[in-house]
Amino acid sequence: MKNQKQKPKAKSMAALHVRVAVDLVEELDALAAAAGKTRADLMRDALAGHCQASKMLEQAEQRHAAIVQILEEHERRRMSEKLLRDEDSNSIYQAIEALADILGIEKQQESKR
Repeated sequence: MKNQKQKPKAKSMAALHVRVAVDLVEELDALAAAAGKTRADLMRDALAGHCQASKMLEQAEQRHAAIVQILEEHERRRMSEKLLRDEDSNSIYQAIEALADILGIEKQQESKR
């Protein structure tokens, strides 16, 4: 019973698709006539435009990836330099503490530093 109900629905959907396709072809023919071209010419133009847009998109994505890579490298370099500065500061502080120990100077309270 269920299969019998689906057949008319499938036929009506197929008929709808055919009507839409016919309408689209008629619209394309009207556009082609208005432009003084054939349907095939319009489709070639559309395909060429699509290909050009795809190439432009690919180039934009490549430029974006290059910019992201540059920014990431810049951030890595900045973090590396910061770590080196922190290590240098820490080494200097440790050297001062060691010198103070050698000279017998007591370390001041942390809050005064």
